[in-house]
Amino acid sequence: MKDKKRTVEKFLTVKQPESERDVLFKVLDKNHLILLEPETHAEMFNITISETGEVKIDTLMKKRWPDDAGKCLLQCASECNGDLLCVAECAALCSTIIIG
Repeated sequence: MKDKKRTVEKFLTVKQPESERDVLFKVLDKNHLILLEPETHAEMFNITISETGEVKIDTLMKKRWPDDAGKCLLQCASECNGDLLCVAECAALCSTIIIG
């Protein structure tokens, strides 16, 4: 019998308390999240955290990331010092600008 390599996908759900909406992330590693569209689970935004704590956001869909949401995330995440959960909380908060 051949050894089958198991793969596990990790997901993080963050509830945004003001809107009471859940935001779902695929967690690739401690420095890499993908924000998923809430209904279809399509990959929307790639969020990476550098070793210095800098956050980078790349659009994975044709939908445009509004400037206000990007500024919100960058400002909020700048205080996270590379903490994955803190960045996820910021992304959940700021994503309410673009996810209806």
